[in-house]
Amino acid sequence: MATILVVDDELGIRALLSEILSDEGHSIELAENAAQA
Repeated sequence: MATILVVDDELGIRALLSEILSDEGHSIELAENAAQA
């Protein structure tokens, strides 16, 4: 599957999206803001 970059300043949103996308078989990269991305 794809590698997906999730960028959001809310930890809960990042965690939720990461869990959903991981369950679908995607690799996830997380960042809190654009500078980290």
